[in-house]
Amino acid sequence: MILRPTVLAVLAVLLLPTGDASAQFCGPGWLPEQFGEFPGVDDEVFDLSVRNGRLYVAGGEAGGTGARSVVAWDGSRWVGLGGLSINTHAIEWFDDGSGTALYAAPWFAGPALVGLRKWDGNSWTFAAPGLVGFVDDMVAYDDGGGPALYAGGDLTLSGGVSTGLARWDGSSWEALGELNPGVHALHVSDIDGSPKLYVTGEFTMAGGMNAGGFAVWDGTSWTSPGTLEFGDGFALATFDDGSGPRLAVGGDFPTVSGLPVAGLAAWDGSTWSAIGGGTDGRVTALTTFDDGSGAVLVAGGDFSTAGGVAATRVATWDGTSWAAVGAGVGGDCFALAQFDAGGTPGLYAGGDFSTAGGDPAYHIAHWDGAAWSSLGDGFDDDVLSAAWFDDGSGPALYLGGEFSTVAGLETPHIVRYDGTSFSAVGTGGPVTEVGCLTVFDNGDGNGPMLYAGSNDVRRWNGTVWETLPGIAGRIHAFAVFDGPGVGGPLLHAAGRFGGTAYNNVARLFGTNWITLGQGLSGGSGPIGGGGPTVFDLAVYDDGSGEALYAGGVFAGSGSISARNVARWDGITWSPLAGGSSGTNDDDDVYALEVFDPGTGPKLYAKGRFQSAQGSTIYPVGAWNGTSWTDPGFTVPVFRLTEMAVFDDGDGPALYTNGRPTDTFSSVGTRFTRFDGTTHTLLEDGIQGVVEVMAPVDFGQGPELFVGGSFQSLPPLRDSFLARWSSCSGLWEDLGGGTSGDKGVPGLDGTGLPAAGETVTVELERAPSYAFLLAWVSFAPTPFPAVGGTVHAWPFSGQFAFLADSQGDWSVTVPWPAGLLPGTETWFQFVVQDDSVIYGITLSNGLKGTSM
Repeated sequence: MILRPTVLAVLAVLLLPTGDASAQFCGPGWLPEQFGEFPGVDDEVFDLSVRNGRLYVAGGEAGGTGARSVVAWDGSRWVGLGGLSINTHAIEWFDDGSGTALYAAPWFAGPALVGLRKWDGNSWTFAAPGLVGFVDDMVAYDDGGGPALYAGGDLTLSGGVSTGLARWDGSSWEALGELNPGVHALHVSDIDGSPKLYVTGEFTMAGGMNAGGFAVWDGTSWTSPGTLEFGDGFALATFDDGSGPRLAVGGDFPTVSGLPVAGLAAWDGSTWSAIGGGTDGRVTALTTFDDGSGAVLVAGGDFSTAGGVAATRVATWDGTSWAAVGAGVGGDCFALAQFDAGGTPGLYAGGDFSTAGGDPAYHIAHWDGAAWSSLGDGFDDDVLSAAWFDDGSGPALYLGGEFSTVAGLETPHIVRYDGTSFSAVGTGGPVTEVGCLTVFDNGDGNGPMLYAGSNDVRRWNGTVWETLPGIAGRIHAFAVFDGPGVGGPLLHAAGRFGGTAYNNVARLFGTNWITLGQGLSGGSGPIGGGGPTVFDLAVYDDGSGEALYAGGVFAGSGSISARNVARWDGITWSPLAGGSSGTNDDDDVYALEVFDPGTGPKLYAKGRFQSAQGSTIYPVGAWNGTSWTDPGFTVPVFRLTEMAVFDDGDGPALYTNGRPTDTFSSVGTRFTRFDGTTHTLLEDGIQGVVEVMAPVDFGQGPELFVGGSFQSLPPLRDSFLARWSSCSGLWEDLGGGTSGDKGVPGLDGTGLPAAGETVTVELERAPSYAFLLAWVSFAPTPFPAVGGTVHAWPFSGQFAFLADSQGDWSVTVPWPAGLLPGTETWFQFVVQDDSVIYGITLSNGLKGTSM
């Protein structure tokens, strides 16, 4: 990266306010990059590719991007590639005559997924039509007839032609030389002096001859120099361990043409040989890696030893001996690649695992030559609960869930956040997921304590954890209630702990649990089974005195029918005018919240029910003590997953989050605000399920912490926990860029644009060493130009820079204290690009709004 000493000063100057600064504005929005990304990706990784200073990953969804199937890691963060919703097993770079692009192959291209997908740096499009079937690997190769893209697998071409290998020349597919289906890996190598295409898998025929899982294409004909016996080939790589270049072939075959090799063999163009005794399990990935001390062959797969040396699924061969790669990875390794981020060599492993080196690393991990690390540093699993508590060390937000590490800190199921950093909460805490947290003072003179519900109930006094035995199961909710016969404020717990006298709801008296009548039972239970469940509790006064309300999936209490929502007055249970009603499992009540829309407090129930008391209120109902009403939610959702009352500066409102369709997949959800009259869609982008919303004020104004099992979209780059502020300063992508040699130059800003905070402005996808002209404006008048939009005009400052060898540029500076909150600063780059007609391209416009 090219950075002259004056650059920091220049960027600081160009951000200074001018008389043209826009009017003050401060509104609610997400605070990005607060808690870190998911440490990895959320599904299996099948392929890796390195290009233009990035590691491209095929398979799952990268933390914080919301972009499925193909994403990129730039060495420090994940970058989404437009959101490709297919199960991708293979990626390859290829120039079909219109410029080099990334091609992605669905693992199975059925009638609705015919062909490949093509990423041009800006968007995905359908490409190479006419291919259906299973694609396991792709490679670009020039067999003498011009560059072409080769796809291997179990394929069918137009006309019903079945093949294991197909060639795309930019206009059509053709089957290659009578290779029958069952190709798993492709590799181009020149081990015998000329480049050839090597193919391995489980096929049996190539060019009309017997070919037991291994064949070579020279551009004209097939040869089959050996047979992989009693198994299949899955991986290929060229390596030189000091004895000359050879081709490594990995799989689960014990012999090659009679030679014992234990799943790993070498072909030098004329002779087969074993590689150090092979492995005791399947080899599914091969590459070479040089950490500066010389190149070694790296094998990955599902094995525990290599050459008799203990090595968990990843091992290296230096020409003399095998060695383990640390403690390896905790599941199958399907892909390996060397990627040098910032000039530092690194080995990356992808597959179906959740640990590397014994620490959380989901499906992809980095080996630096000494230790494994994850890609991302945030929560490693769901956030389910939150509570504000001062345990003697100062007030902080306590978060519970399924996670085991947060920002690299081992803190299973519960963590403390003081507004700046995370810390562990003692030892001996909850041993399973924490579904609910609350603070309660039972009046015994020991003061308030933090209660955590998991598979039991435990409390934290600031020094030690104490278990409160008696109920065991899944604890979903706490509430403090004082009613007739209760004997003072008592802590009540609810969840799924049927089969006992408590029947899913109980109250704590001292250190003993007491029943609430006959509890709540019956009904079909929630989706997934497990029996009747109480999901939430709320205390509400309908005018006749406070009562405890329970929502969930149940039929009632004993002989009292109260479907899915019930009222406890301290003595007995009663229904709410018929409860909720639906069909099958479509009537669950997931949460209860008391909110005053300006006409008096009401109890809001959310879930998946379609009606209550005969009125359609799908999926939110308001109870006024007498009847259910439709509160008028106008943003369509199928199932609300959480809601909370929060004052964003414009008065208290009911914030909600829910899925737009009947699906449990990671789709964009609806984040909304309801003030009693108007229902407004605020942000549409959190991926997955929101489980908890917690209003908090760390002294910077009210904020709403949102936790769950979600992968957030940019600009958040936070996973499982996000922060919604009543006054946010955000970076906004204004678009308007034009495409060049590498696509549209991408301009991005990160960090909070607030006094005392550090921000980074960076540009990518420019030509190598391109001349860059940066424009900055405080009062712009955008206009169309060169096929795009010039946003930062007239400019308040103009500055020249050069891109680095990768076509990137970045600078990190403190955000100046002189900018008033709401001041908008507009950025845009003009980029030298000789590949386009105008000789220049435009980056997207970027706007930063001061906090």
